[in-house]
Amino acid sequence: MSTATTLQDLVSHVMDVFDLSENHVDVRRAIRASLWGYEQATTRHQWTTYDSNMTAYFNAAYDTGTISINASGVVTLTGGVFPDWASLACIYLGDERSYRIASRDSDTQVTLENWNGQAEVNQAYVLRQDRIILPDEARTIYDVWNESENCSLRLIDQRVFRDWDKPTVRSGSDPCVCTFRAVNIDGVMKTELRVSPGATTALELDIAYLRRPAKPKTLASGMASCSSGVITLAKPLSLGPSVVGSVVRYGGRGVPTADLEFGIQTPQMASHESLVTDQTSTTSFTAAGIPDFTDQCIVITDILDVPSYAMLPVQMYAEAQMSRIGRGDIREYRTLMFEGDEALRYAMEQDARFVRRYGRGVVQVDNLERTPYVSEN
Repeated sequence: MSTATTLQDLVSHVMDVFDLSENHVDVRRAIRASLWGYEQATTRHQWTTYDSNMTAYFNAAYDTGTISINASGVVTLTGGVFPDWASLACIYLGDERSYRIASRDSDTQVTLENWNGQAEVNQAYVLRQDRIILPDEARTIYDVWNESENCSLRLIDQRVFRDWDKPTVRSGSDPCVCTFRAVNIDGVMKTELRVSPGATTALELDIAYLRRPAKPKTLASGMASCSSGVITLAKPLSLGPSVVGSVVRYGGRGVPTADLEFGIQTPQMASHESLVTDQTSTTSFTAAGIPDFTDQCIVITDILDVPSYAMLPVQMYAEAQMSRIGRGDIREYRTLMFEGDEALRYAMEQDARFVRRYGRGVVQVDNLERTPYVSEN
């Protein structure tokens, strides 16, 4: 029996509930419904499973050498080298002006986000880091804690931050306010934490946040052989950039069928499963503790990043979506969504991770976040 709940298991559940065949369209719809149900259940409540934190390091100020600025806002440094973190900093000129850096172009050149158009030569300056890029998994920020001051930074919205963060240097050497905004880095949208004023001394900020659940992406099957834990596929599969952390299963029989690929796991369907620990190419990867075999069908599938008590609403939301896209039955879809909401509320009650002395848990039944319900006439 399986020791992990995977995308394969969820797709199998949907196919069995709706008695789907092994044709490509049914499988595709079952996968789509499963991913949608998983997203619904994992994002409509702030599950304690996804609570996380990180330590953000802000570098001490840098002021070696002098700078010249041309009319386009290109800054050239003489007598020093811009540090690697210069693209996440502001240049402070004197006691009254600061300008945010848009890019670090070389060891001695940066470009400002905005400039007044006036050329300046041989200016003293201070480079102060004022932002970091948050991990992609960060979904909701709870708190930004200043370790050295033993207090939280004041979190303000972007409009208020713009008023605060005019090109006038605020007094103080440590950040006291912060905001978050979306930025485009090399065509990929990221979340940026900005503080004001920039740090003058090395500073650590502890950021508590709610992470996004890992999105399952791998569900593939094919013929393979294994020797000393190294699995070699008969041909390349569409595995994505990496399958490390996925589960590989094999069933001990030859030509793959829908029952083998997507059926509910039984001792007859899969005789072994192991965790993928390393991948060297699109046709070769390593799995822990897997026995040798030759020319067997394998399934590679991602583990679902969901607490066990939330698995029922995941399945029910997936069923609801399948009824909509597979059958076009909006009435059944709405009924299943209502039942999924009830299952989710029950799972939310189990999300209280401690019990009071009088034996009652902390019930969280009032935090079900709204979602856009898809409705078709």
